[in-house]
Amino acid sequence: MITPYDNHCIVHIRNVDHPESLSVGAQCVAYTTGTGCQVYRVDLQSNTATVFARTPNRCLGQAVDAAGNLYGADCVAGVVLRIAPQGRIETYAAGPGGIPFRCANYPAFDPQGNLYLSDSGDWSGERNGYLYKIPPGGGEAALWYPEAVDTPNAIALDAAGRALRIAEAGYDAKDVALWPKGAFTGRIRWSTDNGRTWSGETAPPAWKVGARGVSEGSLVRAANGWIAAALRTDMPARYLDQPHDDSLEGLGISLSKDDGRTWSPIEVLFDAGRHHPHLLLLPSGEIAMTYIVRDDVRGGELASYLRGCEALISRDHGQSWDLDRRIALDEFAFFDGVKWFNGETGHLYSTLLDDGSILTCYGKYLAKGAALIRWHPET
Repeated sequence: MITPYDNHCIVHIRNVDHPESLSVGAQCVAYTTGTGCQVYRVDLQSNTATVFARTPNRCLGQAVDAAGNLYGADCVAGVVLRIAPQGRIETYAAGPGGIPFRCANYPAFDPQGNLYLSDSGDWSGERNGYLYKIPPGGGEAALWYPEAVDTPNAIALDAAGRALRIAEAGYDAKDVALWPKGAFTGRIRWSTDNGRTWSGETAPPAWKVGARGVSEGSLVRAANGWIAAALRTDMPARYLDQPHDDSLEGLGISLSKDDGRTWSPIEVLFDAGRHHPHLLLLPSGEIAMTYIVRDDVRGGELASYLRGCEALISRDHGQSWDLDRRIALDEFAFFDGVKWFNGETGHLYSTLLDDGSILTCYGKYLAKGAALIRWHPET
């Protein structure tokens, strides 16, 4: 049985154009950006999103400072833009020597005002992404990590600015032409000293499901010191020939009890249809995992045409997840009469607010916008 969730706590933010990221500033004001270059301010009191600026090009990730200025990664012009609360837009930073970034992807501040930026590269299959550090006040970025990185994406720092965690999904270049039939190879890289040194990139042998691998994922340090990884698993073999659509990839859990040196075999929670996970450590020590539902596949078969967003809670540091007590944060039925696997849901992000509630945002393509859900794991 799915644990029912009070639908009155679900807020759909209409007419938000395919948001890619979410940031929360002072007074719990949320921000996001749209595919059509919109910059939205989300008012959690009125449950509305208002366009207060339009950038010249699409921005992917964004970060907000204490004054309410938003910093967007312009993936076309290859710069970081600063967007003032009144909507004024200016270039904040570019690459070394003023050269544009290949694909500015995601920024994050440290407590000293330095801005770190992931540059995903040109998506050619070559390893040409980089990590940059931009000084307070902006200007030219400098390489923070000297070596090329494989498609770095979202980045985050802890409250003290001591550690950066980078989620990067990579797979062998020889498989690019076969996607999504080609197997992914999940990789992980660590830095614990603000990027001065890094551990060697590894592809954990345990991150396999049969002959298949993993791609996107989320990491969290559990209250007991373990590291939990929620990983998007490759699609099961029965879907490789038809319909071979990435909506049918799945979700699994792997744990490290030795600070990331070794990992447990992946425990597959959902072999297909549910993925894009995000993990949060709660004040109680429990772990919340949110994820999207593109296809309601259970027991190896399509159980319904329900799509949406769900959550699970682990009370033992990620070891177990009660699948019969899934929290349905949002759900809707959809079938276009042609593609039963057409999920109509997209990327997800969750953040913990000061009052202990969780703010979850995910792409809801059918509504041509996003669903913004404020919920509490104890209710």
